[in-house]
Amino acid sequence: MTEYEVADLTASVLSKFLTSLTVFLSILSAYVISAFSAGKRLSKIQLSIINLCFLVSAGILGFLVVSLLRRFFALAQSIGVERGTIRAVDFT
Repeated sequence: MTEYEVADLTASVLSKFLTSLTVFLSILSAYVISAFSAGKRLSKIQLSIINLCFLVSAGILGFLVVSLLRRFFALAQSIGVERGTIRAVDFT
């Protein structure tokens, strides 16, 4: 695989990371808003179901975000990050 193919793959992983982070923050915001607006009116069972769904989705997306970030750093190091410069592309 050439350096430019690795750079393209790295940019793709970075894009997927940013998308996953956005979805994670959206789920977190939806949970906070729904808990604030309807939290007092829900029964214990409904509250438990909502909390369980949030914890499962946040756990899965959190794992995805962290694994994509680790993959991005591994790929960025493989194309050569030297003194703050990247030879193939600029990921800033």
